Amino acid sequence: MTIEISLPDEFLEFFKGSREKLTLINRLILAIDLYLEEKVSLSKAAELSDLDLENFILELSKRNIRRKTGYMSVEDVKKEMAEFGKFLK
Repeated sequence: MTIEISLPDEFLEFFKGSREKLTLINRLILAIDLYLEEKVSLSKAAELSDLDLENFILELSKRNIRRKTGYMSVEDVKKEMAEFGKFLK
């Protein structure tokens, strides 16, 4: 699905004229918002943002957003274990 957003051209200045960077940041912000509203899991938010799980978690950390604790789906646990298992080898 493609959604068009109308923004003043001056927004592009913040992204050095790159529409691609603006698109990526929009995806990230939307994914974070869905995650914070508990509409999607951590791994689904990472997928929606087009980042791997590790980088999505880093983006949360950069924004001082704590990961939610509590219930995690089996799918989320498996994805997190696989992602972080790479660092244990």
